[in-house]
Amino acid sequence: MATLSSLPNELLIAIFSYVAADVRHGHITTTLSPVCSSFNRLIQSSGLDVMYTHLRGINETQMFLSLVQSRPMARKAVYSLLLVVVCNEDDDTASNAPTLAAIEAILSTIDTSHLHTLFLYAPFRNGDEAKLQILGDEFFDVHPPLQLPVPLPALANLHLSGLIAVSPAGQPPYAPNLEQLQLLRLYGLPEPHDNLPRLLHNLAPNVTQFKLTIRSLHAAYFDQLLDFCETVSAGFLNPDAVLAENLTHGFPTSLKQIVGCLSYDRGNYAAASTLPLLKRFSDDAARDLHKIGKTAPLTITLPLNGQPDYIPRRGEDDQREVYRFILTWMSLNIGEEVIGSGALNGVAVGASARSYSQVLG
Repeated sequence: MATLSSLPNELLIAIFSYVAADVRHGHITTTLSPVCSSFNRLIQSSGLDVMYTHLRGINETQMFLSLVQSRPMARKAVYSLLLVVVCNEDDDTASNAPTLAAIEAILSTIDTSHLHTLFLYAPFRNGDEAKLQILGDEFFDVHPPLQLPVPLPALANLHLSGLIAVSPAGQPPYAPNLEQLQLLRLYGLPEPHDNLPRLLHNLAPNVTQFKLTIRSLHAAYFDQLLDFCETVSAGFLNPDAVLAENLTHGFPTSLKQIVGCLSYDRGNYAAASTLPLLKRFSDDAARDLHKIGKTAPLTITLPLNGQPDYIPRRGEDDQREVYRFILTWMSLNIGEEVIGSGALNGVAVGASARSYSQVLG
């Protein structure tokens, strides 16, 4: 007769998910314990993989890293990971180096063969490692990129807020199956990764949807977005001309849509005169394509202060984006019904935040 310990992990996960669907109450062992003591003993004795893990702050990150390091490789698989690093309100001068080191250590330690979703949030820093970029009368932090330490073959959804990630030079792309990519809250792209098409080829050569929220839109980015919109639109409206003129846009051929959320100071004459033109062009292309039942390849928004995706000026508070980032991850992994039922208390939004995780083991 089969026993609980003889059942495959995949079947046990399905059983546990069914009897412990209300993940708002925390650890799955706590939810399961009144249901079946045998399940509880089995989990505590052998354990299963981490499915959903939310970490906020360096201390929680280090604790999670120690937990994973203590496990054998067979029990280090993670399906979805959210890591949020926030500044202490009284001291925002700390370096970003520990943040990048902790992220790299976690990715190097877990079994990434099943990692499907990855959300990383880094704060704006005033540390010495931040490179200052000047655009008009504004200064912007441009931080070093996160260099992926290991391949992420199963990664399909990547959201990065406040930083970018790259594959090591001379290596094949580390996220070959990545389809959904969002680069959020950027003041600029660090050299030599400031070419958008080249960055996507390096990180996500098969990406289908790309979202960019940025404050300093360099002229080169403007031209690259415009080329993408023109080429893809022409491919739908006049494919013969595209072939005859050999029109290309430089981005991966798999890319179907770019959403650009471009913040700028309304007093910056250069931005105020060019960015609305880009939006107008993308809107016109969208109307033309809608007539033939096609989706617009480029969507441009110009958010104002207080609106979603607005990036504040240097030194301004951006706590609302922290909450939106967490809620997006929760909606994607746990379901929208959780968001409307006080789940923010579960992920502990506050200075002394506690981690929220569904740990199978």
